[in-house]
Amino acid sequence: MMHRRLPLVLAVMSVLVLGIVHREAVRLLEANRESSLREQITLQLSAIRARLELAINDAVNLTQGFDIALSMNKSLSDGDFTRIARYLIKDHQGIVNIALAPDNVVRQVYPRQGNEAVLGYAYLAHPEQRQSVLEAIRSRAVTVAGPLELVQGGQGIISRRPLFLEIDGKLHYWGLVSIVLDYHWLLARAGLANPKPGLVLAIRGKDALGPRGAVFFGPASAFDRLPIVQNVMLPQGSWQLAAYPKEGWQQASRLNPWLVGGGYFLCLLMGLMIYLALANYRKVATLARHDSLTGLPNRRLLFERFGQALLTNRRYGQQGAILLLDLDNFKPINDRLGHNVGDLVLKSVAERMVSTLRRSDTVSRMGGDEFLILLPTCLSAERGRAVAQKLIDCISVPMVYEGETLYLGASIGLCLFPQGDLSLKLINQCADVAMYQAKSQGGNQVVVAEQATIDWVASREAVQQAELASLKLD
Repeated sequence: MMHRRLPLVLAVMSVLVLGIVHREAVRLLEANRESSLREQITLQLSAIRARLELAINDAVNLTQGFDIALSMNKSLSDGDFTRIARYLIKDHQGIVNIALAPDNVVRQVYPRQGNEAVLGYAYLAHPEQRQSVLEAIRSRAVTVAGPLELVQGGQGIISRRPLFLEIDGKLHYWGLVSIVLDYHWLLARAGLANPKPGLVLAIRGKDALGPRGAVFFGPASAFDRLPIVQNVMLPQGSWQLAAYPKEGWQQASRLNPWLVGGGYFLCLLMGLMIYLALANYRKVATLARHDSLTGLPNRRLLFERFGQALLTNRRYGQQGAILLLDLDNFKPINDRLGHNVGDLVLKSVAERMVSTLRRSDTVSRMGGDEFLILLPTCLSAERGRAVAQKLIDCISVPMVYEGETLYLGASIGLCLFPQGDLSLKLINQCADVAMYQAKSQGGNQVVVAEQATIDWVASREAVQQAELASLKLD
């Protein structure tokens, strides 16, 4: 049974192995796609981060120009302030204004037009700016605040530089120099105004507080989606820039479902091809070694097993038997009822013989109504005769076809082996002679090849070999 299912078992195993290999290949490809996607997003974030840092640092550096001027004069006239401010910001389109705030109150601003509301603005009086101003004074360093809603309208990023002037040999806090960057201009400059489709971007760290600061660009949930994160370094503190694919890493990295499904379909197709090839091979192999009508081993397979049994018995001093069986009364049934009925009778006879013998025995159809039976082990001629009689008895049981009773018999010739150095062919001939003796004696009986029969077959073979040798010499 397992031998019959072998093509199906091997085909199923092949499909499973191919499916596992395909699944692993898909997994590796998707992992590589995710890795490549992460690299691409990292490069995009790096470019955005660099543009943000460059724009903010450029603005921060502009405030240095007031240090020297104020250290010399302790204050600037409106004209001087305007000239310096105009010069500093002439090439910076994103600057909303530049302002001086002695004692933290804005007294001068450039450009004045559009920024009138800033004049007189007291930083410490407004909670949203108070903390960042105090931090700048405490650290004596430039700070970046925002984005904030500006009093003159719009949103801005404010860079503040605290100024400490030397008076009587001691440093005293003078006030602030501030530059306001237009928030939306900064986003556009960094490439955040129109981000790449399918990419979610977010920035947190309002007032340069880094991970502790509020999210001021993009969805706050972005930082919970395992994003690529980069730090935007500011003069004091930082922002955190995050990005991830809109559909998520796993979904964005998946291969086309049709492609994956096609791979599994090919696995099934390969399995089917393997099954058909193995089944066809098994069918061809079976036809080459079995009788097409009864399914019994044919002459070729029988003689292979016969040869193996002969070698084994000679080596271990054991004995076997070969039985040549010819059906009695088969020809009249075949001629009268037709070949179709004759074929049914042969199949039935084959099934009866196989069910009567041991699994180790072999029943083979030689052709027509002649069968050859191999008993690999047979203790004696009496034991072989008993087996042969069982075969005759099972064949002699009447068959019924369309109400008609059919009677068969069998003539069997038996020859034990090994017989000296006689070959398979000669042992088979001995059984053949014995079978014809059974036929001549009325049939439906067993005849065991006697020593005289064996000697006659051997002598005849010797004469034939001598004649062939003489012909070759001539």
